[in-house]
Amino acid sequence: MSFVCRSCLKHGLALASTVRPIPSIATLPLTFSRGYARPPKAASARKSAAHSLSRNVGKSKLPTTGKGRPAASSAKGRPEAPRGKSVDAKDKRDKRDKTADDKPKVKQGNAMTATASLQAFSIEERNHLDKVLAKNLGFESFRILPSVREAILEKALSDLEIHKPSPIQALAIPKILSLNFAKNLETARAYLIAAETGSGKTLAYLTPVIDYLKRQQEPYVSPPKLVKDEDGMWEEVAREEPEEPKIGEAELRKLNHPRAVILVPSSELVRQVTQLVKTMSYKVKLSSLGIASETKDSIVRRSFGQYPIDILVATPARVQDYLKDGFISLDNTSHIVADEADTLFDTSFVDLVKPVIKAAKNLKGLVMCSATIPRALDSYLRKEYPECERIVTPKLHHVPRRIEFLMVDTTSNHFNGRKDLALLDTLRTIAADGTEPGVKKRVIVFVNRREDALTTAKYLEKKELNARVITRDTQNRKDVLERFLADEPRDENAKVSEAMKVIVTTDLASRGVDTKNVRNVILYDVPRSSIELIHRVGRVGRFGRRGRAYMLIGKEPKYKLAWIREVRDTVRNGSGLV
Repeated sequence: MSFVCRSCLKHGLALASTVRPIPSIATLPLTFSRGYARPPKAASARKSAAHSLSRNVGKSKLPTTGKGRPAASSAKGRPEAPRGKSVDAKDKRDKRDKTADDKPKVKQGNAMTATASLQAFSIEERNHLDKVLAKNLGFESFRILPSVREAILEKALSDLEIHKPSPIQALAIPKILSLNFAKNLETARAYLIAAETGSGKTLAYLTPVIDYLKRQQEPYVSPPKLVKDEDGMWEEVAREEPEEPKIGEAELRKLNHPRAVILVPSSELVRQVTQLVKTMSYKVKLSSLGIASETKDSIVRRSFGQYPIDILVATPARVQDYLKDGFISLDNTSHIVADEADTLFDTSFVDLVKPVIKAAKNLKGLVMCSATIPRALDSYLRKEYPECERIVTPKLHHVPRRIEFLMVDTTSNHFNGRKDLALLDTLRTIAADGTEPGVKKRVIVFVNRREDALTTAKYLEKKELNARVITRDTQNRKDVLERFLADEPRDENAKVSEAMKVIVTTDLASRGVDTKNVRNVILYDVPRSSIELIHRVGRVGRFGRRGRAYMLIGKEPKYKLAWIREVRDTVRNGSGLV
């Protein structure tokens, strides 16, 4: 565990971010012991130099104020932007498929107040979770059916070389699994599972949901009984007679009656979650359907009419459309999952989500999933679901230590305030740093506005870089994203334009999209809040992999410089962004 000297933070001293600019190194990695930072050994520093920015990228220190003094740091030592409320404007051009890309426009100088601050968690809560996680025995310790366990290990995790549950899976799966054995529930149970990006939250909620659906699918004979052995592992014990009467197949699985519904805010997430659902469903013999914004109505109606759908993945707007015209019913729906809950329960989506939940009259479990808990979401859940059980990891609201966080001063003499030059030089440095041998590198560049995404991509294309844009206005988002994420061989002697692929995007690609093979992100614009920062930086360092995040700093207002400084210090110290 890392410790931070609050006294030093109060006086503006950044213990965890002491950086000494030297030729060809923008940032030195630091090691910590009870809050005291010490430079790495010389050999480690030389090794780091091969993977850092070129000398042209500028100094690692933050820009100063107009009087030449560093911007003051907050006395609290917390990297939260000033609190404020945001109202997401409804886009009249596309009411059917709202996405995380639909951000409210904010006045310049007030950008940091666009999103409410993050909810804090006590040290006691985190210490308790650490103790629980120390007992993580593996997937065999979960009371799940053998076929579900095989679907996890042989299908869902086969490409990741992971054989043990992640922290959020170890915490959430047993809790939600308890629903599968609960009887005579008068009201649905609500759960919030929250963990850092790339931690396996999708599998954390899918496992108990699929296990429940599979158990209920046995029409006349109960599934095998599971008992614990001496090592605390669950093993199968066959039985001939059912333990209790089972619902008949025809009554349980009806046409146009999905048994579980997973709501996500964007078409990209529909495709991604559906892919994992289908991978696991095939193994356990369940049916599934994904409805994205571009999915044709004729395909949806034909699919529902041909066979019963066990798991439906869709945006809230598409589900509500089919509920309104009476085409589907949620009377048989036992589980609803709200993935990316911090988005689905904000002002732009909540009016679409609430009717879907209300339509599930026999709901057994409501699972909300998020990488952040904004105060707005916290307040909403306390009001609407006061009995909601919260399942969080100790590292919630942390940027993983495996992510190297670097800042680029675009006000240096070399760039003269031109962020486009700083971006170009950073990309060229990444292309030539000797990492990711044999494959084309993939870099995501985040901007705050859709207009800037197009302008920035065109600039990079003029400089002969392979750059594409993904925003809500992009017509072929699916194809662009698939080509970007695909592995492509690279000639080590190839020029920069052939050595990497670049996506310029807004928050549309920052939430939930599986970017496990992306190792570098660049924050071209300073994020408007800690929430945006967590989601954008979280595109790298997924599933235990290492990654780097670069943030370009220009002539920013004083309050924003103070926030940036606190973010830098907190991230490098391994503390939470609250």
